[in-house]
Amino acid sequence: MSRPDRSKRTEFRQSITRAIASRIDDVNFGVSVGTAIRRAVMAHTLAAVMLGLVPAYRSVRYILMRDDIHMIGPDTCEIGDVIQG
Repeated sequence: MSRPDRSKRTEFRQSITRAIASRIDDVNFGVSVGTAIRRAVMAHTLAAVMLGLVPAYRSVRYILMRDDIHMIGPDTCEIGDVIQG
């Protein structure tokens, strides 16, 4: 998963925090890159405006954990990137 530059990450983060998405505040699994999350965790699809900022995330889903955005690979359910809050 390619990482966007700093300015795109900031704009992307602002877009996600404005979106209506459930936030997970208490987790009982690892939250680092490479960790597979349970399929029961609700991962959100990215809106078109977000994909315009980072086209490489087209097939990726995301979850909000605490103040961080975790990008989840569609096939593996692994955390591929973390945009820190």
